[in-house]
Parts: sequence; C-alpha cells; structure tokens
Amino acid sequence: MSSTQTRRPEARRAGSPRSGAGLLGAAAALAAASAFWAAFQWRELLVARRGGEPFCGFGEGDVCTAVWDSAFANAVQHATGLPVAGWGLVWSLVALALPVWALVRRASERAPGALGPALLLTALAGAVGVALLASASLAEGQLCPTCALTYLLVLAYAAICWMGRRTLRGAALRRGAALALGTAAAAFLALLYPGLNTPHARKDAAFDPRALAGGGDLAALVATLPPDARQELSDALAAFAHSEARALRPARALIGAPDAPLRVTEFADVLCGHCAELHHALAQLV
Repeated sequence: MSSTQTRRPEARRAGSPRSGAGLLGAAAALAAASAFWAAFQWRELLVARRGGEPFCGFGEGDVCTAVWDSAFANAVQHATGLPVAGWGLVWSLVALALPVWALVRRASERAPGALGPALLLTALAGAVGVALLASASLAEGQLCPTCALTYLLVLAYAAICWMGRRTLRGAALRRGAALALGTAAAAFLALLYPGLNTPHARKDAAFDPRALAGGGDLAALVATLPPDARQELSDALAAFAHSEARALRPARALIGAPDAPLRVTEFADVLCGHCAELHHALAQLV
C-alpha cells in the first residue's frame, strides 16, 4: 500500500485530468486572444488600404503598412484570396475550436481521439508560420509591433501544447492531420468572401512621372496604374473639368510662372508622413 500511495502524486503531476483541462483552457484563451488580435489587424489593414492611419502598437503606422504591403504579403493575398491577417484569423479559429472541442469531450468523459494530434499539429503549424512571417518582415527591414504580439501569442500556444503533449496523445497522426486540415478548410471558406473584398496594396511605384521627361506616352503610363487608381484619376479629371474657375489668392511662396494655367496649392505639416510623401511627389512633377 505504501508504494502505491507514493506513486499517486507522480501520476497526478504527469497527466491528471485536472492538469489536462487546465492546459486546454489556457490554449483556448490564447487562441481567443490571437483571433481577436488577428481580426483587429485585418480591420487596421482595411483602414490603411482606404487611406487612413492604422494603429501600429508603439510604432508609426507606416511601419505596419510597410509590412502589410510587402512583396511577401502581397503574394500571399494574390495567391490565396486572404491577406496575412486573414490567415492569422484562420489559424486562430482552428486553434480555438480544437481545445474547446477537447474540453467538451473531456467533460462527457470521452477520449480526445484525433483532437490531441490535431492540436499538436496546429501548434507546430503556428510556430512555423511565425518563423516564416518574421523572416519575411526582417527581410523587408521592418517588424511591426502588432505582428510581434501575434508571434508571442502563437508561440505561447505552441509551448502550452508541447507541455501537454502527453495528455494530448491519442489517435494516429494521420487522423489528427485530417481533422486539423478539415477545420482549417472550413475556417478558410468562411473568411474567403471578406478576404476577396479586401483591397490589394497599390503598386504606385509603377507610375513614374519622370518617364514623361523623354517624351513618353502618357496613355501608356496611366495604363500601368491599378484599376482603382485609374478610376480615381478619371474622377479627379472629371471634377476638375466641371469645376468653377475661381480667382487665386496671392501665393505665400510661388514656384514657377505666376500666369501658369494650373497651380497646385500645397498645405503641409512638418510632422505629417502623408505630407512628406506629397512633397516627394511634387518634386517629381517639378
């Protein structure tokens, strides 16, 4: 009897139902936080793509925008229909559904079955995704603080699943992979419609006014713009053509001929990032 009693505490520490439930609850909480943060990043991406100033943690909004509009992020969105933030939400929903499902089965005293391997594979996929995204961001010379928080949540989730790997062992790895992939496919299809309606990053760098200096074709140059930019240009030209001619106020600082048929009035703030971009654009026009 004495030897049996001394082994009970060790068995309880190794993988008791109570400790397993605690790990599953912690994983579900981290996945819920990751899902909220991914949805928030997606919303801020929409703000940036529509001309607003996104939230970027402790950094400037331009830092996050540079990461979201990087070549890697654009390739992911073009190839899959979802932005990187959308894929973060897909992973988070899978990472949340699996431990919640496992807790429900545990409450009804049923074995986790394929849920255990599915959780471990989901955690592994999250860790690999974090490494890939961080490498792509560093290759661009940027690392946005909001992305860093996502990395911490995903890595914490992976660490918890690794700690509870003994309690998560169950069915064959193949069944767990099928369950994880099936859940991810369902989440992907649920988010595909808003993903396809998320604007893509503009490729404004393709429009170079200096190409006109050598007598380039303006129509061919405008044709390099993305469709939404061409529509905005068309709307601006139509508004200008139908606008009322007004007397111009004396310029505080005039560059060029006073009797030029077109005058651009610039309002600038030395602390405004968008004004800095406008300054470079006007320098190109000049």
